[in-house]
This record gives sequence, C-alpha cells and structure tokens, in this order.
Amino acid sequence: MKRWWAGGWGIMALTLAHGQMTAFEVLDGGVPAGTAWLSQSLQSDGSKQVVLVLRSGTEPNVVVLRMESVYAADGLPIRQLHRVETKDGGKLRQWRTGFGPKGAEWVVDDAAPAVRPWPAAINRQAKAEFWFIRDRPRIGTMVTQDYFDVQQGEFQRMTTTYEGPARITVQGKPVSGHRLRTRRAGRVGEAVVDDQGIPWTLTEGRLRLVRKPAVVDGTP
Repeated sequence: MKRWWAGGWGIMALTLAHGQMTAFEVLDGGVPAGTAWLSQSLQSDGSKQVVLVLRSGTEPNVVVLRMESVYAADGLPIRQLHRVETKDGGKLRQWRTGFGPKGAEWVVDDAAPAVRPWPAAINRQAKAEFWFIRDRPRIGTMVTQDYFDVQQGEFQRMTTTYEGPARITVQGKPVSGHRLRTRRAGRVGEAVVDDQGIPWTLTEGRLRLVRKPAVVDGTP
C-alpha cells in the first residue's frame, strides 16, 4: 500500500471536534484502508490544539500516524508534530516544528534543528482554523496562509475558501453542512463540516475520511 502519511494533510487540520475524538473510516482510492480519529480543544487563552490519528494496515503490520498542531487565538502557528509509529507506540519516523520570529525550527527524527525562514511575503495566520468552531465566514470568503509542510520542511502557499452550504450523504443518511476547499502545492482538498465545525467528510487526493456515527472520549 502507498505510504499514506507522505505528502502532508493540509485540509485535515481545518475541521476537528470539540475536545472529543470523532471516528472516521479511511478510504484510499475508494478502498477501506483504516480508521482515523480527530479532535480539537479550545484553550482558556483562545488557542487551539488539533489532533489527528490515523491507523492503517493489518496485523502484525499496523502503522499509526499521529499529527498534532497548536495555533494561537489569532491563528499564528505555535508548533507541529507528525509521528509515524507501530501500534504499540514504537517510533518509526518523526517530524516536529516550532515557530518563532525567524521562521520554522524544523527537526527530523533526532537530527539537529534546521531553521526555515519565513517567506518574504508572509501570511502567517491560519484564520480558517477557527471557521465554524468559533468564527462564521461569509459564503465566498477566501483566506491565504503560508502553511508549513512539516514532512517536506518547506512553506507552501495555501488558500481556503468557504463555498457555502452543502447537502451530502454520509453512511447512507443525508446530512447538511458547509463546504470548504483548499488549494496547496497543486493539490486540492475538500471538507464538509457541520455547524460546530465537526467534519462529515475530508478529502485530499486519493484519501477520503468519512465520519462514523460514534464519538468517543480519550485517545485511541
């Protein structure tokens, strides 16, 4: 199977649940490929923590991707972590980034940190991170962000557009939501979220996450 953790998941950071883990079926080219759990929590200072966990493979070759991001209340990125591990928590690969005045301090596995300077014309704020969770964009609103791809180690210009209300079918049932679309590095992503910003579906390239009925407490 393709290494589904490679290439970044820009759209996946946009739409997560309020402090609980929302379960999703993962499809790769329409074929079941695993399970995902997504969550976010708004802190007392207005910042937001995002967690995405994807579990794929069959015994004994189960692989888990954990992605964590933290954003300040104004949308400025604070830190990122991507970690690929075995089902029992053994590390296979790890990428982490902290953000400061000079740019992104990027660390791969146990290597020395490398600084990636902010682009000259920088749009640091990830305003779309707070859409529907806190903020209500107007139909047609588009924002631009210089998104740091933590696996590639580079900034990429990303646009996010609120295209308006959407009516789709999830697990055989019609649901109402809001359609968001991202464009980054030649890739297009799409999310349909509910009124609280919890996703019904998330799509980027071959990969698609479809929400399951259950919402669980805790980390899988």
